[in-house]
Amino acid sequence: MNIVERISKIESFLNNPIIQNSDEFLAYALANKKGIKEKIELENDLKDMEDQSRLLRVGIIGRVKAGKSSLLNALLFDGENILPKAATPMTAALTIIEYGEKIQAEVDFFTQKDIDNIESEAKKYLKAFDQLKESKRDELRKQGKLATIQLEERAEKAAKREMKDHPYSASYDQYQRIKESQVSLSELKKFNNLEAETIEDLFNSKLAEFVGSNGRYMPFTKSVKIYIPNEKIKDLEIIDTPGLNDPVKSREERTEQLLSKCDVVFIVSPAGQFLSREDFQLISRVTGQAGIREIHLIASQSDMQFYGSEKRESISLTIDNLSKKLTGTLKNLNKDQNGKEESIGINETILNDLKKNNVICSSSIAFNLAKHLENPKKYDENEKFVWDNLKSHYSELDKNTDVVKETLLELSAIPKIEKIIKDVTVKKEDILCQRINDLISAQNNTIEEYIQKLSDYTQNKINEINNSNINELNNQVERLIDASENLSIEMNEKYNDVIWNYKRELDKDLNKYLDYHLSEFSPDDARDTKSETKTEYYDVKVKTFARKVWSVVTFGWGDDYTYETRSRDVTTQYRVVYANQIRDSIQRILNDLGESLNKVINNKRNALEKELRKEMEVAFNEFCQKYQLKLPKKSLLNAIDVVIKNLPDEKIKLDKNLPSEIDKGGVLRESEGDRFITESRNYLMNLKRNKEKEIDSKIENTISVLKNVELSKDLVSHLNKDITNLVRDIENKEESLRKWSNLNQEIKGL
Repeated sequence: MNIVERISKIESFLNNPIIQNSDEFLAYALANKKGIKEKIELENDLKDMEDQSRLLRVGIIGRVKAGKSSLLNALLFDGENILPKAATPMTAALTIIEYGEKIQAEVDFFTQKDIDNIESEAKKYLKAFDQLKESKRDELRKQGKLATIQLEERAEKAAKREMKDHPYSASYDQYQRIKESQVSLSELKKFNNLEAETIEDLFNSKLAEFVGSNGRYMPFTKSVKIYIPNEKIKDLEIIDTPGLNDPVKSREERTEQLLSKCDVVFIVSPAGQFLSREDFQLISRVTGQAGIREIHLIASQSDMQFYGSEKRESISLTIDNLSKKLTGTLKNLNKDQNGKEESIGINETILNDLKKNNVICSSSIAFNLAKHLENPKKYDENEKFVWDNLKSHYSELDKNTDVVKETLLELSAIPKIEKIIKDVTVKKEDILCQRINDLISAQNNTIEEYIQKLSDYTQNKINEINNSNINELNNQVERLIDASENLSIEMNEKYNDVIWNYKRELDKDLNKYLDYHLSEFSPDDARDTKSETKTEYYDVKVKTFARKVWSVVTFGWGDDYTYETRSRDVTTQYRVVYANQIRDSIQRILNDLGESLNKVINNKRNALEKELRKEMEVAFNEFCQKYQLKLPKKSLLNAIDVVIKNLPDEKIKLDKNLPSEIDKGGVLRESEGDRFITESRNYLMNLKRNKEKEIDSKIENTISVLKNVELSKDLVSHLNKDITNLVRDIENKEESLRKWSNLNQEIKGL
């Protein structure tokens, strides 16, 4: 039986009237079907992969500001700033680039259904905002120190600050832009196809209104497909996306669908903040069930890591050192802070593929340095700063032009990436064949796991019916009613022990990692001493031998003197601070801190679930023994599931936007550098205080939710429901056994 037939059989099985009328089993079967493609979807995917004439799809993924646009500009447009940089999830559209004889773009807009969904989420955001603002207003009113206008301003400001990371904040922003544009959907139809004389005209003029941050039609743009006469991409389709956390669900779904069909994927992550939790999510979501195997990691903006402890004798050795260091981090991807194995949501095969290829260290700015090496006047301010910095640290850049250009191109890694794409194009047939095999294998494995779960479920039902009788069950219900008060006392005692232990451990670990990461700040590597030689001019009195002059002072003849200007080189030393290194260090600390804190929360949450199951099962078994009850354990598990589902999603949010006083680059001299370091330390100290308060607040909120859950009451409710269903099955024992046995056999045949 081939894979399409297997999935077709599963779909027929789930549509069976017997299954459709069995609410409990149907819910279980649908909940566990995740990862199995629909028949039509799988047929389309296989047909697409079997089409040898289709373009090879290259995906470029990475979080916002990872350097994807700069990389594509270097790869496709000779380093010119064609693709817009520094996009945000609200303003960036999915971009597809293909070869075309004419320069043109096809713009796809949101539908009315898309906009209705955005509006609905925006209203939910506004409702939550108004409630929070009212709460803040009440708090301030109780203090009684502010005038009405000030009170309103303070309440609104506080509410906006707390709502910044609300799940629907992006939808609210998007809907506001849509309303302010005063554009109707019918008006957009005439813009579906745009043509231009030059690539620059297409991006800077024609497309600006659709993808530019201030473009009139930007709020409505779902995706843009661009055709350019570039021989480099004649057999390719390049898919560029700002990420997968899109406020617009339909655009996100389309992005994910296109990326999952890519044959080769480049994951771009800044070298200074390499592989964040968001990067893991991107990798997992794109590669999970799609059979993608050709994956390469690119550490962008690598030139910013070429100083301090990373520096070696030459640029080539520094690249090699940084690449080995970043590649080494892949070995610990699936380990927690204590070195224990943990799931990071990435398929094991994909994880091994990631570890096979060395991380590519890339610098798009180095490509432009090489391009304009013979005409440095074309360097912009940032390029000039990077060039001066590299020259002051690497003497090899004083060699002849050809050698220097080759070194800069090696640093850019653009030739290396071009070679990878060329090699992939050559082995396109093998890649597509491998993708088909991997997709089929992944689907079969998922189906086998699914069948096993369904089989276990039905077998447990059969055992339950065979091993129970109505009289005994009715007695169980009566004894349960009599002992329910004791059940509540005994279960709650264990439950409270578990949650207080959870609170203690969570508080300890969160504060431990907060202290650890903030203590990593060490500005010493960013300090340096430079020398500066200046020519100093001074006047010297010298004797003239040509003639004698009469002196009114000595009343005699004397020598004639004149003044001669001379010069000398004076060398002075001064202290400097490389601001970009400190800024990157702080960004890295923020990135690592956010990941560690949220990893702790996630790990402790998993530990809480395990501990609850373990301790509650002990208490449950002791209770059943004490009162001679044979109660179904699944009732307990269902009650615990309710507890876990009620837990708030208490993630720690870290604002990655630095205040202006430390969001600086360049070389700072003497007191300016000292002041910058002091302000950086103060920022981190304030951050520590704020995060300590946030941790306390979130822990108290979580514990409050846990304390309000009535576990024993939920357990009794589940027990009564499960026993009632079991009684019904036993009353029709023969029919029930036949039903579940037939289902079990049918499942094994899937």
